[in-house]
Parts: sequence; C-alpha cells; structure tokens
Amino acid sequence: MIAVVAKQDADGVLVFTFVPKGDPGHRQFVASVVLGSQELDWTNSPDQPEGLKEEIEAEIRERLSERSRWIERVEALATQIETWARLDDWSTRRIQFRMKDAVIGNHTLPAVLMQKETCKVILEPVARSSPRAEGIVDLYLLPEYDDIASIYFYGGDWHLHYMFKESPTVNTIRDAERVDLTPENFEKILSEMQQNANPV
Repeated sequence: MIAVVAKQDADGVLVFTFVPKGDPGHRQFVASVVLGSQELDWTNSPDQPEGLKEEIEAEIRERLSERSRWIERVEALATQIETWARLDDWSTRRIQFRMKDAVIGNHTLPAVLMQKETCKVILEPVARSSPRAEGIVDLYLLPEYDDIASIYFYGGDWHLHYMFKESPTVNTIRDAERVDLTPENFEKILSEMQQNANPV
C-alpha cells in the first residue's frame, strides 16, 4: 500500500491519503485528523476502507507518534543548544523552519541562530531519518554554509560529528570523529568555528 500525507491545513488538520498498490479500482482512502487528537475522520474519503480500516488507522497513529517524537526531540535540542550558547556569551534567536515530509506531514521546527561578535552560526534541522540515524540537525557557519558539524540522533541520544583541525580527513561529516553532545564539546566546536570565521 502506498501512503501519501497531504499538507497540513491552516486549521492544524493532517490529511492522509492511502492508495492500495495494484488496485484495479484505483480506490483512495482519505482520513483526516486534527493535530493533538487521535480521532480520525473518514467523511471526505472517496472510498471507504472497509476491511483495511484497522490497518490504516494503526499506520496513521504510528505516523502521528513518530511526528510527535521528532518535533519534541528537535525542540529539546534547540532549547539545550540555546542555553549552552548563552552561557558562552553568544546571542541567540529562534527561527521557524518549515520541513516537508510525506510520511509524517509538513511541520515547523525551530532553527537557532547564534552570534558572537561578527561570527554567525546556525543550528538547522535537516532530516527526520537517514539510513544510520533517527534524525539529523546541522550546525554550520554563516553565510557560506561552511564548516559544518552534524548532530545525529542514534542509540537514544544526540551525537556530534565534526572535523576538528587535528582530525584526519574523511569523505563525509558522518565519517568524522564522533563526540558526545556535551557543553564542553559544543563550546569547543563553536570556538573553532569562530576561529575559522576570523582567521588571523
């Protein structure tokens, strides 16, 4: 079965459209749900799911749970990063960042802009999932989108991958040295980015 999630409308409603593979009747099963609710509405569905209703509703509820986990995870990370940056005398500002996602629906996440003197760095959500992670958020130097640290969620926690000056050269940031996301490591990365932004 192919599932498509329509855009969230202005009233906070997600519309899920399910199209069975190889269905000679080209049926479409459409269910909508108000965010924050578990009540599914089938009244606008062109076709009724009948025997597939239980399976489809279980799939929708799993996607809603996944959506909540991802949004809460990024919100918590943004709050943590803001706190650490301010403790190191960086000014911070949140920016609403829209993400498209056909599985859990379009949504808005926080990006965090940080500035110290003339150096600007941004924390920006990238993807809800990848082959080896359950979420990716990038931390990079502005305006060149250069000097990137990637923050991956796996093993139940966030992990920093960054190519420090003393690190061996690697093909991708994912292959760069992994360090735990701690205030000390975060401060070290910001300090190095600041040096790279203002080379002597």
